[in-house]
Amino acid sequence: MANQSVPDYYGYSPNGAVLVRYIFRGGVDRITGSNPGCTGASGDGIGVKNAAASAVNNECSVNNIVYFNSGYQGTSQTIAPGCGSDWPSTNLKSALKNNNASHKRS
Repeated sequence: MANQSVPDYYGYSPNGAVLVRYIFRGGVDRITGSNPGCTGASGDGIGVKNAAASAVNNECSVNNIVYFNSGYQGTSQTIAPGCGSDWPSTNLKSALKNNNASHKRS
């Protein structure tokens, strides 16, 4: 998850001309800077909106809440902080699995 709230995983247009999209990308080791081999894996480069089955919160002291709808609306699930080198993944509950559109830091 980003270290910011994201109101719509589809993306946004900062200037009305360019669309910035949120996509899955293979992880990069934050210590070595190397990619552990995730690039090219299933899902790499796919848009995040309505396509995630799990989430990782790599912040040390902030919860992130995943929402069904854009704009922080609908069914939600809180993802607890997962600071450290392990960064455990949390499976999303069935109502949110591949049906997620935003997340908010709390």
